[in-house]
Parts: sequence; C-alpha cells; structure tokens
Amino acid sequence: MSDANQRLRDAYPYNDSFNSMEVATADRRFEQLIERKERLIERSRFGILALNGASTIGILSTYGGLRSELGIDPRFALVFFAGGMISALLSIFFETNFVGSRAAHAFGHLSSLRRIRATLDDHLTERSEERFGEQVEEMEERSKRGSITKIELDDSKDGLPNDFAYSPTALFALNFAGGAWIGGVLAILLSL
Repeated sequence: MSDANQRLRDAYPYNDSFNSMEVATADRRFEQLIERKERLIERSRFGILALNGASTIGILSTYGGLRSELGIDPRFALVFFAGGMISALLSIFFETNFVGSRAAHAFGHLSSLRRIRATLDDHLTERSEERFGEQVEEMEERSKRGSITKIELDDSKDGLPNDFAYSPTALFALNFAGGAWIGGVLAILLSL
C-alpha cells in the first residue's frame, strides 16, 4: 500500500476500464429490454388481436346474411378467429414473462457491475482488494451457473445478439394466432 489517496481503480486500470464498459453496456441492455417489453405488448395486442377481433366482429355482424344469402357456414371461421385471439393473448403472456425474467437477470447483473464499480472507486486498501476479489469471483460463479452474465458473453448460441433474444413459446403462439387468422379467411373462401 503506497499512497493513501490512491484508488483501487488506479491499481487495476484494466479492470476499471473493462468494468466501465460493462456497466454502460448493461445499462443500455437493461433499458432496451424494458422498452422492448412495452413495444411487444402494444404491437402484438394491436396487430393480431385487432385482426382476429375485427374478423370475428365482421362475421358476427353478417352471420345471418352469410348463412341465408350465400349459404356459407361461418362457424369454422369463428373458431379460427377466436383461437387466434386466444393465441395472441398467450403470446403476449409468454413474451412478457420471458422479457420480464430477462430484465430481472439483467438487473442482477447490472447491480453486480455497479458494486464492482463502487469498489474500484474505493481507496486502495487490503480490505478493498479482498472485496474486489470476492466480487470478481461472484461474477465468475454467476457465469458458470448460466446466469445472464454467461448468456450476454455467449451470443453465439442462437446467432443473435442477446438484446434480440426471444421466447420460442411466445413466437409459436404468435405465429399460431396469425395462422389462425389465415385459417379463418380460408374457411370462408373455401365455403364459397
């Protein structure tokens, strides 16, 4: 211990620099996940629900005319559109849970990085060096457990940056909702 005013970050400039970049990246990713969650909920709800809902209302409002004048039985189309609305709601539910979980992990990661940042800003003492070592070990443990740290550093798993990861279950439900709308339209067209 040489200078009492020397900071731990001065003794570990590489760690200080790396941590500074990681904190900034984690901050941006956390904010992006929160914004993405909100955008997904709004867009999904408006898009698929509006499409299936408007189609359902359209059929219900002309139900009698479709049956009597055109001889079309729109019950199958109604089932498709109702299934599409339910699937769209399930998609929103699954994606919200997925993104919410990812945001919680990202917040935990961000908190760890901020603790390391605070330790690096501390005076250079034996205790601060011990605390820094413990915090680095904790981050390494988290990455071994498959936490957000490991996921963020290993973007090659699905070929997408972590910020663009998605819930396969929600994607399936959303695709099914779109497919249900197409099925409903086809049910009407094939009845002609």
